[in-house]
Amino acid sequence: MSTSFHAVLIRSTGPLHLYRVLHDGGDRTAHLVLDTAGGEVFPADADGVRRGTLVLSLADGNHSGEPAEGDEPLGDFLPSAAHIARAWINDGTPPEKVIRYFG
Repeated sequence: MSTSFHAVLIRSTGPLHLYRVLHDGGDRTAHLVLDTAGGEVFPADADGVRRGTLVLSLADGNHSGEPAEGDEPLGDFLPSAAHIARAWINDGTPPEKVIRYFG
């Protein structure tokens, strides 16, 4: 599980918002998409194309599916996706960046 992450919004196209996520100061990089119309956050490649079937629901916070082969561990996806989702739910707009540190 990551001890820190820094998510930065790199592109928005309609309801799809692509984030670059740096885990542990950049040791691992991932991309997540916040889909406000679809009500979910999911892993993507650098172009915003969905990878695997893993999703986090914006409605209830539950996750389902599996990461694509070679993708970040579930322990990296869940906190990153949850904090991006929470920032969107709290503010009503996609956050420009989300930074979190874990003990």
